[in-house]
Amino acid sequence: MEIPTQHAPDGSYISPSGREALRRYQYRGRDMSLIYAHVLTPMNNILIEWIPLWMAPNVVTLSGVAVGGLAYLVLAAYCPMLRCDSTPAWVYILDAFCSFAYQTLDNLDGKQARRTGSSSPLGLLFDHGCDAFNSTLGAINQACVIQAGTTWKALALWQIVTLPFFFTTLEELYTGELVLPVVNGPTEGILFLCLTKLWTAYVGADWWERPNALVPSVQNNTAFVLPLVAMANVFVLVNMHTIFRSQHRRGHFLQVVAQTAPYVGLQALAVLWCLHSDIMLTWPRTLLWTGGLLFAKMAMHLMLAHLCQERFAPLRRTFLAVAAVAACTAMMVYILDLSRDSTIHKYSLGVLFLLAVSSYVHFVVVVIRE
Repeated sequence: MEIPTQHAPDGSYISPSGREALRRYQYRGRDMSLIYAHVLTPMNNILIEWIPLWMAPNVVTLSGVAVGGLAYLVLAAYCPMLRCDSTPAWVYILDAFCSFAYQTLDNLDGKQARRTGSSSPLGLLFDHGCDAFNSTLGAINQACVIQAGTTWKALALWQIVTLPFFFTTLEELYTGELVLPVVNGPTEGILFLCLTKLWTAYVGADWWERPNALVPSVQNNTAFVLPLVAMANVFVLVNMHTIFRSQHRRGHFLQVVAQTAPYVGLQALAVLWCLHSDIMLTWPRTLLWTGGLLFAKMAMHLMLAHLCQERFAPLRRTFLAVAAVAACTAMMVYILDLSRDSTIHKYSLGVLFLLAVSSYVHFVVVVIRE
């Protein structure tokens, strides 16, 4: 079994054969959600008429990210460490509105592209990249809402969002189409989170830290996170089962499993680092954004492989660099017997964050130029 590591011959992200495949690409996908079909679609068919024809679909997509960014900045001001006792109710109402606005604009960008005849594979990749970026942004905002603080619950929320995202995109690569089930994250998931934000505005954020009515030994935020962890893993099993049975899959199924190694390794690295240091207690947002940007780049590589009809090459230079920094940090901690709060953890996180930002920006800039 071999994990593909190939790059385009000239060092670019898109090979010559990939460029030819991009010209032939035709999107295939459907959302089986009843809410999407009978509520959101009729609403969006009305709203699309309010968007001027001169507005590019990517501008619509970016508007959604900007709205989500507004909620992020407000919550960051009140809850820098993902927990705050005195956040006013309007902040959670604003977050609920911004989440719903993002979902709406994310649905409208595709309609605008078809309406103006400007649909393209690049637009699809751009939309997918914005969704991957917003996954981390939304997870951090939700951590503030449920008062997760600098605990495992904040990290779990990020994993709950990114886990189905990655494996759904992997399924699309091997089946050739994106099929969202009757209950899915982009529709019911976002609406559910909007309701939790409105509920928080009504009862107060301290409700999440009270004992759960059914299981008094755990807090309400714990009772909120654990079922979502289980649900996310169920979705992953469904994705992998669909890939296993796909008639379009080429090669051994173990090769598919091997291609998940960088994503699984990223998640394992985050968990192990939190267990053996105080990095989550001191730099929670930086840690989550470091993992989030690395995940977003990984997801865009996966989508690009689908668009170009090529094998997904998970062992990229960025992954190898991250592994090298992680290995050096682990060796220094072990050999020097450093404490959990050693400054080496802070410096290593800084290096990884700069690596994540630079590699993410490089991918976006180079692919757009290509």
